[in-house]
Amino acid sequence: MNNYVFLPYDNRFPRLFRKEKERIQKVLGEKTMVEHFGSTAVPGLGGKGVIDICVVVPRKDLNLVSKKLQTKLGYIYKPDAGVENERLFHDINLFDDLGVERHYHLHLTYPENQNYKESIAFRDYLILHPEEAQKYAEVKKKAVEAVSEVTDKRELKEKYMAVKRGLIQEMIQKALKEQ
Repeated sequence: MNNYVFLPYDNRFPRLFRKEKERIQKVLGEKTMVEHFGSTAVPGLGGKGVIDICVVVPRKDLNLVSKKLQTKLGYIYKPDAGVENERLFHDINLFDDLGVERHYHLHLTYPENQNYKESIAFRDYLILHPEEAQKYAEVKKKAVEAVSEVTDKRELKEKYMAVKRGLIQEMIQKALKEQ
């Protein structure tokens, strides 16, 4: 089944993130860095409606924290998620305050990870440049259209990302220059 859709931004996303951040920090400690990124972190930007969360810990703690996320918080480890080895990918569905099932992606990483740095720079760039966020939204819609008939899961993800990749890389470069 193709789950690539473009949904309008929901103003509850920041609150839903904060609620999950609190739940995570109760287990991992209040000083654990928990970041909201992806489309739900950018006001007004539509997308799949997935709450993307990045938990940032020292590299030496990745395995220990991964086990805690799975055993104490119910996150499911996805070793075949297509994320680089340094980023462990976890996945969970939770119900929001309206009883709607929300999909969460949790990325466990370390501060030096270049993908992490780029993801946060990209988020910040889109927040600071709403016109660029709108341009990105249009490309996301085109990506959804491009995969509307695709049923193979691997092909689906590859084709969806291929449509977005050029613009994302361009914006990441601009974001990194602004830092």
